[in-house]
Amino acid sequence: MMATSRLKTLLEELLKDVKVSSSCYKAPLEEQSRQKLAEDAALVQKRKLSLVIKELEMKRKRVQEESSAKKMTWML
Repeated sequence: MMATSRLKTLLEELLKDVKVSSSCYKAPLEEQSRQKLAEDAALVQKRKLSLVIKELEMKRKRVQEESSAKKMTWML
């Protein structure tokens, strides 16, 4: 009976140690994952902006081509 209560006490202490040590690792991992998410979000924003810029450049080029074509037909 005495051994069982001692074993139970040791197991409880071990569980407390495990919880403390896991919380020591958990916080840095959460911070790392937050930083990674922020970096990924920044990359997505940059990609979106570059796509928007490319679309605008293509539209500008198309408008320039159309306007130069209209000038050519007007001159004829």
